[in-house]
Amino acid sequence: RTSIVTSPCFSSFSSWFLFPNLIQLCRRRQQLLKALDCFPGPPRHWLYGHAHELQDQELNKVISWAEKYPCAHSVWFGGFLGFLNIYHPEYAKAVYSRGGENIRSSSTESYKQWTEQAAK
Repeated sequence: RTSIVTSPCFSSFSSWFLFPNLIQLCRRRQQLLKALDCFPGPPRHWLYGHAHELQDQELNKVISWAEKYPCAHSVWFGGFLGFLNIYHPEYAKAVYSRGGENIRSSSTESYKQWTEQAAK
């Protein structure tokens, strides 16, 4: 009797499916690191990111980071999911005017209103 780990079917599945996805995940992580490293931010744990700091008193921690990094800072949830928190309207204009398919706003309409009010 063979176990599933030693079966030929599992070996071919892992080599054809899991390994390429692992490589793709690592490449995506490297792209995020490269893109977000140019922004200041609190130091992150290599595995947890900032998630271990945000478990207790999440709002207070984010407010303290916003005071320490007044324009923008990166936030990592684990080692593979990173976000950029932008606080200053002129900074947001500079980042979003750059364009690109990878830029996603949580609320595009509120962003437009925010930058229009800041320009007045």
